[in-house]
Amino acid sequence: MCHAARQLLEQTLPAIKHGNILEIAQRENEATCFGRRTPDDSFLEWHKPASVLHNMVRAVADPWPGAFSYVGNQKFTVWSSRVHPHASKALPGSVISVAPLLIACGDGALEIVTGQAGDGITMQGSQLAQTLGLVQGSRLNSQPACAAAPNDAVPGYSSSG
Repeated sequence: MCHAARQLLEQTLPAIKHGNILEIAQRENEATCFGRRTPDDSFLEWHKPASVLHNMVRAVADPWPGAFSYVGNQKFTVWSSRVHPHASKALPGSVISVAPLLIACGDGALEIVTGQAGDGITMQGSQLAQTLGLVQGSRLNSQPACAAAPNDAVPGYSSSG
């Protein structure tokens, strides 16, 4: 790649310097624009391949907000990961192992090397599993679990009197 860049620059820079470059205006109707990142861009969607999720973890690592998921309503952040060759028939988002912490993905498995529960300290994946109360077969979700409506909390109870 460096070799190709060097060749391109050796050809292009002299042409720019001497005004011998052909300028072509961009066609505005073919232009594209990519908006700013939002927190939604960092959700770990477990149905995606492990390699895609690993690349996302790398892309949004410190100083960015980090890739994250939920166990129930508990948010956790993944700071480093590895693609694991483990072939599993488990549903995406299922915990395959807690030591190392392996999560089934749409294709393959993702090992969570380091992570953080809530605003806590960064820890090894197996410690994170323990902190979050994960066991083999636990399910992770990309969004927080819906909170029960107040009237659903106690069957037969009505706050209206």
